Amino acid sequence: MANLTEAKISKLRWDDSKRTKSGNVPKFQWHDDSAVSGHHIRLYPLKANGQSNKVFYLKYGSSVDRRIYKIGPWGEWTLQGARDEARKIRRAFYDHGVDPNQTKKERLQKAKARLTVKQLVAEYFKAMDSEWSPSYKSGNATHSKKLNRAYGSTIAEKLTKKHIQTLFLKIKANSPSQAKLLKGFVFRLYDWAMDEELVTEMANPAVIVRSKSKAKNPYRVESNVRTRVLQSKKGEATKLFD
Repeated sequence: MANLTEAKISKLRWDDSKRTKSGNVPKFQWHDDSAVSGHHIRLYPLKANGQSNKVFYLKYGSSVDRRIYKIGPWGEWTLQGARDEARKIRRAFYDHGVDPNQTKKERLQKAKARLTVKQLVAEYFKAMDSEWSPSYKSGNATHSKKLNRAYGSTIAEKLTKKHIQTLFLKIKANSPSQAKLLKGFVFRLYDWAMDEELVTEMANPAVIVRSKSKAKNPYRVESNVRTRVLQSKKGEATKLFD
């Protein structure tokens, strides 16, 4: 069908009578768009709800090396939007040699490689399983639950000190020592992740206090100072254990 319009696309219906040369039902039915060379829309067989998917595609490349690029479904893309995208892809390919399928593949690989905080924590525990004692693992599990509950779905590389500052103050209100331990866990997690190249080099989000402002900073946790400790030379520790 030449000269596609939005109205014509809306009226496209699957034709059950059409068959391939071998007599089989085709995987899709093809309608060309004369406005852009190689641009077309594919109509797919009826689904259970009685609807057919309509998807914009672009043919590009030489006749002996013809390639197909999927632009996207009608509805998510308007006809004009798909045409604009098709023209942009053609210019990039024929003028600059940019293959849209390769670019799309690289983009998907990059997106897949970007771990969420929850996934990064899981990788960390897997890597450290044999090195941590049961008690240390249990403590870290507690911190990881708090971190995942707050930011588990966040892309790991997008976690910032603002996120950790917010979580730190929330925990500190009830347990300053736990807030300090959580901060240490996050620091070790990201230090390890950068070493393993699971995240790009970035500012460690656990560094939430500048060294020059520690004394007046709300993210500081006072250490418990003991007035006296047991004297081992005097045998006090031995007496206590006895």
